[in-house]
Amino acid sequence: MHADAGEPVDLEAELAYITAPVTLVFFTHTFGCETCPPALQIVDRVAAHCDQISVEERSEEHTSELQSQLNLVC
Repeated sequence: MHADAGEPVDLEAELAYITAPVTLVFFTHTFGCETCPPALQIVDRVAAHCDQISVEERSEEHTSELQSQLNLVC
């Protein structure tokens, strides 16, 4: 059973529901991003709890390319 909003979450138990591969795409800036390293650390920790999760780190120079591939408007 999934946790309800506002209640403490057992991360490992929730991640056990993931049965298909998932890629977390993390966008980072090379310079001037104070929050990027700790945010990436959190993403990596989440992925470490589930074999189905992989992390792909993208720098700002890849942003336009990915926007085109996924037809994203930002």
